Amino acid sequence: MSHSWCPMCKMRAAEMPNLNATGEIWQYAEMKKLGEEHQKKMRLFQQNDKVSPPKAQLGCKDTPWWPFIPVERFIVPLHIARAKEHIKTFKSDRKIDDEGIETALFSVFKDLYGVKLQAYHGGSLHGKDHQKIMSNADEIFTLFAEILKENAKEDCKLTHDEIEELCQKYSNLYILWDGAFSYASTINPSREDIAMYERFVTAAVHSHKELGMNVTPKVHLMWMHVKRQMEFPGGFEEAGHYRIGRSP
Repeated sequence: MSHSWCPMCKMRAAEMPNLNATGEIWQYAEMKKLGEEHQKKMRLFQQNDKVSPPKAQLGCKDTPWWPFIPVERFIVPLHIARAKEHIKTFKSDRKIDDEGIETALFSVFKDLYGVKLQAYHGGSLHGKDHQKIMSNADEIFTLFAEILKENAKEDCKLTHDEIEELCQKYSNLYILWDGAFSYASTINPSREDIAMYERFVTAAVHSHKELGMNVTPKVHLMWMHVKRQMEFPGGFEEAGHYRIGRSP
């Protein structure tokens, strides 16, 4: 499945910023048909370089591996946007050299909290490092605010108060996602747990969008599909027994 489409419903990334939109849940027969058609076109493309590369219909690049698993029980990947992208927002439009503010910000991650960007992940963070940031978000973004204020240039468009406010918003966002992930991972969640998940994820998604960040397929999955998975016996965490190694 293309990363530009939801693997559980027929919603493309361009439609996801509309938080009121809902997508039609996939049916295996249609996924299989579209996947087979795409693979057939790919074979023709590989045999004839004069043929244009095919575009996947509705994001379907291949046939499902395990059609006996209900679509609604696909496991949603619990990731959020890259921290490196967050920091770009903090830097405004001024140029930062290698020894400047960016180095100081990443030193907070690495030296104080043991968090580092993984080159093999394209300069992003893996799950355990995200957890460290979420667990220490209040402290980390307080330090970020101090570094940014101390190193702000004369032409900086943000006041010190605005820098603190922006850092606090990012801190709140991580804390909200942390709460949403915690409730989503509850084994045998109660109705109260599911209600709390809805509260956290609603606040997280709206804060995410308010900060100008993209509503990616992974954010969409959290917003539209995880609650339903929590309602299965054992909850979302117990549904890990149905985890698939590759999206259809």
